[in-house]
Amino acid sequence: MERPKGKFDFCQVGIVTRDMDRTVRIFEELYGLQPRCIVTPRYENTRIRGEQAEITIKIALYRVDDRVDFELIEPMGGKTIYDEWIEEKGEGLHHMAFEVEDAQGWIEYYKSKGISVLSRGERPGLTFTYLDTSAHGGVIIELIERFGERTDPV
Repeated sequence: MERPKGKFDFCQVGIVTRDMDRTVRIFEELYGLQPRCIVTPRYENTRIRGEQAEITIKIALYRVDDRVDFELIEPMGGKTIYDEWIEEKGEGLHHMAFEVEDAQGWIEYYKSKGISVLSRGERPGLTFTYLDTSAHGGVIIELIERFGERTDPV
C-alpha cells in the first residue's frame, strides 16, 4: 500500500510526567521556558485498544517555533496510555505528532505495515489517533486531523 497523499506535518513532541507542577517548575528553572497554556481538555469518544475509555489529563503546551509544540501530559483519571507508559518506561518522551488531512488513510497505511491503533478520540475541532509504534523507534506516533473551528488552544 502506498503512503497517503497530502499533509503529514510534524507538529508536536509529547512528554509524560507524574507531576505537572514539578515539571513546569523544572523547565522554567533549567531552561527558562514557560508554558503558553495549561489546560484540562474535554475528550469525547475515546477508545484505548478498541475499548471505550473516560480519561482526564492535564496538558501544558510550549511553543518551540511557529509550527511545533512540545506538550507535557499528566494523567489525572481513568485508564490512559500515558499511565501505561509511565509504569513501563517512566517519565519522559512519549510521542511525536503529525498533523494530517486523511487520518483514516494513514491508519490504513500503517495497518498494512502491521502497526495497530493504540488509542483514538476526539476533542472539539480535532480527532487524534495514537499508533502503537513504540517497537519501531521507541516512541509512539500520534496523528492529528483538524476540522472546523479550534475552540481550545491545544
